[in-house]
Amino acid sequence: MNARFLPSGMLALSLAMFSLFACSASRETTASGGAQALPESPQALNLGLPLGGSASGFWPQNAASFGALFARVGYLGQTPLPYGDGTWISHAALATLARNGQSLAPELSFKGLAGDKRASELGDGIAAAYHGGTGALLTLKTDGVLRYHDESGRSFHVQAIAPDKLLPGGYALALSGRFAALQSFDGAIAVYALPDMRLLWQSQAARGSLRLTEESALYLSAEGSLLIRALDTGSLLTELRLGLSPGHIAPVFDGTLIYIAGADGSVLALDARSLSLQWRVNADYAVEQLICDRGMVYAFGPREAIAIASDQGRILARVALPVRALLLPQLFGGSMVYTGVDGYLYANDLSLSSSPPASSAEEERLAQAIRFRLDKYLVDHSIAELAGPFLSYVDLAPHDGVLPFTVFAYPAPEQSGEMVLELFEADGKTQPNDGIVSVFDEGGEEIKANVDEFGSHPSFNHWFDAGKRYYLAVGRRVPGMPPLFLRVRKL
Repeated sequence: MNARFLPSGMLALSLAMFSLFACSASRETTASGGAQALPESPQALNLGLPLGGSASGFWPQNAASFGALFARVGYLGQTPLPYGDGTWISHAALATLARNGQSLAPELSFKGLAGDKRASELGDGIAAAYHGGTGALLTLKTDGVLRYHDESGRSFHVQAIAPDKLLPGGYALALSGRFAALQSFDGAIAVYALPDMRLLWQSQAARGSLRLTEESALYLSAEGSLLIRALDTGSLLTELRLGLSPGHIAPVFDGTLIYIAGADGSVLALDARSLSLQWRVNADYAVEQLICDRGMVYAFGPREAIAIASDQGRILARVALPVRALLLPQLFGGSMVYTGVDGYLYANDLSLSSSPPASSAEEERLAQAIRFRLDKYLVDHSIAELAGPFLSYVDLAPHDGVLPFTVFAYPAPEQSGEMVLELFEADGKTQPNDGIVSVFDEGGEEIKANVDEFGSHPSFNHWFDAGKRYYLAVGRRVPGMPPLFLRVRKL
C-alpha cells in the first residue's frame, strides 16, 4: 500500500576565544551579564517577530508528511553549507531542491557557483547565514573577515577574527533584518549593526547555540538558564532558570512559544510574553535538532524524531531515521528534509524515492486484497493500484489525505482485549463526520469498519486477539482531503 504519514551544534570546546573577536568596528558596547529577575509586567516582554526558514528553525508553513518513512533524495557531500531554504553549497556547486513538474517529487539539481556571485562567496567560507525575508547573506571567510551581502548586491565587511587566531571550524552565524551575530565554539557572541557591520556588543555567557528574532537574541547559559538580550544594546531582558541540564541546541521561537531542548531528552515550551511554562515532555532520547512550524515542534535524535503538538505538548507522531541529521532539518513544500551525516539528503515522503523500500510478495498480495475491499468506499473507482510497504502503527497514526487511504500494520496487544478506535481531524481534537477506518485480518479480509447504513462514525470498538496481526486502513472517500489521525486505546 503506497501509504503515508503526516505530521518525523555547535561543538563546545574549552578554549578561551573571546579575545579572537579582534574587530575594527568604531564603537563597542558591552552588556551587563548579571542575573536578572523576570520583568514586573510580563506583558512588557516583546521579543520581536520570529525569523523564518533554515536559519531560524521556524517555518510559517506546516509539515504535511511528517511521520512517513524517510527516503534518499540525493547526495550533498560530507560538509554541505545551507544557503537558504532548500539550497546548499556542496562540492563547489549550488545544490537546489525543486519539485518535478510531472510527479511533484522533489529532486536535487546542481549547477556551478560561478552563476551566483553571492553563493560563490561561500567557496572558501567556513560559516554562513541567510535571511529568508530579504535574501541577505552573511559569511565568515577563512581570513577571519565577516561579510554582509544585502538584497541589492552591496557588501559590507569587518575583520571579525584575527587571521592567526582563526580555527577551521566551530563558528556559527545568525542574521536578522537589522543585526548580524557571530558565535564561536566557546559560546562567545559578537553582534553587529547592519548594513555597516558596526560592532554593538559582545558576551561570553552562551552555553548553547544562538537564536535570533528580529529584535532579540535567545540562548542558554552554562547554568541552564534561558537568556534573552536586546539585539540593539545587548541589555539583558530576562534570565530564567529552567531547572534542566542545558544541551547545545538553540531555542526555537514561533512568535508565541519558545521551545527548548535539554540534555536529558526533555522538550519544554514557554509562553514568549510571560515566560510561563506551558508544557514539558520527554523525547526518550538526547535531542540533537529542534525545529517547529505553526502547529508542531519536531525533535530529532540519533535514531528517531517526534512531532509534538505545540498547543498541548502531546506527541503525535514518531518516525525512525535512516541516519542522524547533520544540519538543521528544513521544510520544503510541506515535506521534511534533512542532510544526514552520511552526506545524503533525506525527505519523509514515500513518493520522493524512485526506489521505495522493497515490499515482500505477501505484502503485495495483501495490498491488492485490501485495495480491492476498500474500493466500495471510494467515489472514484479509477484510482490507480496502490503498492506496499505498509507503515507501522504509532499513537495517533496520521493519514495525510494525498491518497484516499493509508494502511498501517497493527500488532495486537500482548493480551486480548476490547479496544476503541478513534478518528480525529488535523487539530487532534475534532472528530470527523466522514472519516473511514477499517480493520483487516492477516489474510487481508475486512473484519469491521466504522461505516453502516447511517454513515461513518468517528469511533467504534473492536476486540483484538493477542498474537495476531491486523491492518488498519484510514482515509476518506476521495483523495486530496484534509489529514486524519487514528488512535487505538484500551477500552
